Amino acid sequence: NWELPDTPDNLATTVTQPQVWDLARRYGAFIQFDETAGQPSLNYINDQGTEHEIWFEDARSHYLKYQLAMETGLRGVFYWIINQPFPGTYYMVTHLFTVEKL
Repeated sequence: NWELPDTPDNLATTVTQPQVWDLARRYGAFIQFDETAGQPSLNYINDQGTEHEIWFEDARSHYLKYQLAMETGLRGVFYWIINQPFPGTYYMVTHLFTVEKL
């Protein structure tokens, strides 16, 4: 979650996917999907009038990455998540790949 304009002093903060949805609802903003990047994003202006930009993952962006891995013959993918469960992606991974926990 970046404050705009992006400057060295403006550090991004981490938000979970449910927080992205809450911010979109709260500020009446729409989640966009960049077809070239294969990523969803959200731009909104907060109560103080500061513009923010968030790029995040969702089921569609994860699927595109997994599809690319399969098309290019990658022998595996790595999925790392810390305290931000995303059940839709886990379901997709377990149905598209043989999952081995290391």
